[in-house]
Amino acid sequence: MRKLLLFLTIFILTNHVIAQDTSFTMPDESGQAFALSVTENGIQLGEIQQNFGGTIDIDYNPADPRRWARVDNFGILRFVDLGNPDIAEGVYTFSPFFEGFQAPSPAENKYFVRDVSWSPDGRMLAFYSENASISDLDQGLWFWQPVQELATDPAYQLMRPCPNYCETAGVPSDYTGWEILDFEWSNDNSAILVTTNALEYNRRALTIRFAQRVDPPPATVAPTFLLFDYGHWDNTGQQIIVSGNSPDDVVVFGTVDRAGGNSNLSPASDIGMAWVQDAVQQADGSLIMLGSAINATAPLQIVNEEGDALTPPIGTTAPESVMWSPNKTAVLLRFEDETYVASVDGTVYNISEEIDGSPNIDWVNGALPANFISVSLPTPIAEGEFVPEETPELSDSREFRTGDLLRVSEGILDIYAEPIDTANIVGSLVAGDELIITDSPLISGNISWYRVQTIDFTGWINATTTLEFPDD
Repeated sequence: MRKLLLFLTIFILTNHVIAQDTSFTMPDESGQAFALSVTENGIQLGEIQQNFGGTIDIDYNPADPRRWARVDNFGILRFVDLGNPDIAEGVYTFSPFFEGFQAPSPAENKYFVRDVSWSPDGRMLAFYSENASISDLDQGLWFWQPVQELATDPAYQLMRPCPNYCETAGVPSDYTGWEILDFEWSNDNSAILVTTNALEYNRRALTIRFAQRVDPPPATVAPTFLLFDYGHWDNTGQQIIVSGNSPDDVVVFGTVDRAGGNSNLSPASDIGMAWVQDAVQQADGSLIMLGSAINATAPLQIVNEEGDALTPPIGTTAPESVMWSPNKTAVLLRFEDETYVASVDGTVYNISEEIDGSPNIDWVNGALPANFISVSLPTPIAEGEFVPEETPELSDSREFRTGDLLRVSEGILDIYAEPIDTANIVGSLVAGDELIITDSPLISGNISWYRVQTIDFTGWINATTTLEFPDD
């Protein structure tokens, strides 16, 4: 019985496989596009006065937010660059596309673009193309620059699809591969930080691609993975602000250089957090991040590097995507059905109704430009300096360690789906039943929560007074 329980626990804790979906997935689309800005008057929301038709992503030019790059509902890239004297949108016709390229349907577009981003100087574009149902060497991450001096100009591929084309991407043909999740330009416009699912490691990981015309081409060179869950460039563009799980599977935040060395990391537990992610650097050099004292799936709040909460928890679970403002003083959090924006001054808005579910929303530098109609923000759900409730003395001071095998001595012990007393009860144990502690305790209010594993259930307990070590 105990051997079976121990084996089950170890198996569940150590086996997490990232499944690949080979079907075409169509992102949400909308004809509306919105922008957020941060000024001395606080957060502003605006809607662009442009009838785009179906659009799945938009990015406003940092040098001139009256210009944009967007992806239409057929996965075609369209943009207005700084070299265009008029505010007139053109279709992207460079590699991997070409003049006259058409797709009969979104699912038949082998170069379906998922995400696009301007470089900070507004001169270059990076975009990610993927259609899992149609394999093509020219999918993946690309960058475009306007100079056309060489025959291979103006667009270059930075990462190729792998699996499917691993042998042309600098790794063996049977390599497990990667999935591109997100990417971010460095402040000096020279490099792109790519967040991936690194299938070799069964986890999120970071890699850097240099947006330069080099030989050998970047797409043919194997990526070097930095095993951190989340990464953003620091203010200089020479270091990476990392957070989430470290290579040792410890939740951390801090800095590493571009090669992953010269690390200056702190465990999240040192500031009272069970989870932190999307740490960024503010203008004064300090770090802020999204964190939870419960776990990675619980609602997150903005916290500083001392662990002080700057906002209350936002939403009812962890967000699906996060986007910081250019000055890193506000953040956009997107959930399945809701969208929030929060500021380090403690203000939180739920803007779901204002943007009507549109996926097309991005930050602009400075105030909203004239081609945007101002949209009134709703009444904030939080405002002013956040003051957390005082944590009373723990009512149960006993502590157990990860791996401890325990037995219920009497009564009934409920197992919760989450470390919250309002969570669903997934099962109950009675006297004589055994469990294993699988993680360090989390403190919520005056309760110690332990993640546990039994033969039938995985979940959380909030009472330990009836637990004992079984006899050998």
